[in-house]
Amino acid sequence: TRSVPPPSAGRTVVLVVGALVSALALALVGAGVTGLVTDRVGRDAGGFLASGVGAASTRGAALRTEPVVVDTGSDSDALARAVGQLQLRATAAGGRGLFVGIAPSADVDGYLAGVAQGVWRSGTDVEEVGGRALVAPPAAQTFWAASDSGTGTRTAVWTPRSGTWAAVVMNPDGSAPVAADVQVLARVPVLGVASTAALWTGIGLLVVGVVVIVLAARSRRE
Repeated sequence: TRSVPPPSAGRTVVLVVGALVSALALALVGAGVTGLVTDRVGRDAGGFLASGVGAASTRGAALRTEPVVVDTGSDSDALARAVGQLQLRATAAGGRGLFVGIAPSADVDGYLAGVAQGVWRSGTDVEEVGGRALVAPPAAQTFWAASDSGTGTRTAVWTPRSGTWAAVVMNPDGSAPVAADVQVLARVPVLGVASTAALWTGIGLLVVGVVVIVLAARSRRE
C-alpha cells in the first residue's frame, strides 16, 4: 500500500487561502442577495426603507436622541447620494397629536434645558432625565431643520448635512408624558447598485477560491 505524503507547507498555505477567499465570497454573495431583496421588496410606497425603533415612551416632556455627529467631509453631497433623504416618523397612541423634529443638538439642548425628558440610548431603551414637566410648544421654535406636527402619523423629512444633530418627539403643547411608535427611514438610493456589485464580486471570488482549492488538492494527489 502506497502512503500519501503529508501536504507541503506551501500547499497548505494555498488551501487556506482558497478557503478564506471562498468564505469571503460566500459572505459577499449573501450580502448581495439580501440587499437586492431588500431593495426590491422592502421599500414603502415612497421608496423608503424602515429601520424601526418601535414603541417608546417617557415620563418627561420630550423623547430625544443623543447627539448624532454627521461628517460629510470635503464632499458635502456624498452622504446625500449614499443615504438620500431620512424620515423621522412617529404615531401617537390613541390618535393624539404629536410633534417630530430634527435640529442641531445644541439648539435642542438649550430648548430642553431643565426639562424632564427621555433620551434614547439604543433601540427602545430610554434613560429618564429629571426636570420640569412642561416646555414651550415645539412648533413655535425656529431652529428645526425638519419638523411636522398634528394628529395621526407625523413625518419629518431631512437631508443629512454636516453637524451634530438630535431628533425629538413631543406632544404639540410641550406637555408630559410622551408615548409614540417611532420609525427611522432612509431612501438609500445606492443599495441596489452596491448589492449587485457585492453579488457579482462574491461570485467571481467564489470561482477563484474553488479553483485554488481544487488545484491544490489535485497537486497533492499527484
